[in-house]
Amino acid sequence: MVADKTGTLTRNRLEVARIVGPPEQVLRAALATVAPGQRQPGAAIDPLHAAIVAAAHDAHVRHDAGQDVAAFPFDADRKLASRVQRRGGVGDGPYRVIAIGAPEAVLARCVRADRRDWDRRDWDGMVQQLGDDGLRVLAVAHRRLDKIPATAQDAEQGLVLAGLLGFADPLREGVPEAVSALTDAGIATIMVTGDLANTAAATAVRAGLPVGRVVQGGAALASTTEADLDAELVHGAVVARATPADKLRIVRTLQA
Repeated sequence: MVADKTGTLTRNRLEVARIVGPPEQVLRAALATVAPGQRQPGAAIDPLHAAIVAAAHDAHVRHDAGQDVAAFPFDADRKLASRVQRRGGVGDGPYRVIAIGAPEAVLARCVRADRRDWDRRDWDGMVQQLGDDGLRVLAVAHRRLDKIPATAQDAEQGLVLAGLLGFADPLREGVPEAVSALTDAGIATIMVTGDLANTAAATAVRAGLPVGRVVQGGAALASTTEADLDAELVHGAVVARATPADKLRIVRTLQA
């Protein structure tokens, strides 16, 4: 059996469990990445956005009313999304880009951090710790511009890191029991997720899967031969940072 992690093994009811960086600053930046009209409790559609809105509301953090003038949606190649806001009133700039996404993607585009020493290794270590604790991790960053960027590449470079958000996503009720019953029946269970490898591995253990090999999705999986991939897809295997194309390939490999 192939199980998608979020919404299948877990409830997909996320909550912000940990913030690395000044909480108010990180939450205000994260809130700015939520679409206009969805920045109030109960209005956000995406579970991640809903968790950000709820955390900001609980901390009495409000959106600072910058006018949204452009947006670059998330895609699997960039692994982040960004919005551009006019900071002043009517007229030209200044503008601010706020980006949110996979920590490795955001950190690679940062040149420094707000209110904290910039050491990429230290931040990578903090991402690792959050993932080891089973949290889904996003990084938030920003930059100022004098004009509206024409492309995502123009917008998402030279960023200043605001901080990290760690999201908890509890297991669905009865998941460990269901995994145990499947195992007793001789059915192999494989978990596939877009999350970090250590986040995925921690969730798999909580779900009752044996500690097995974590297969990296994306470019790493694309370079794997069919024979090698087939050998990896055994009981307890976890495929992390999987793309939609990876999921389709895994299903087709198992069908074959």
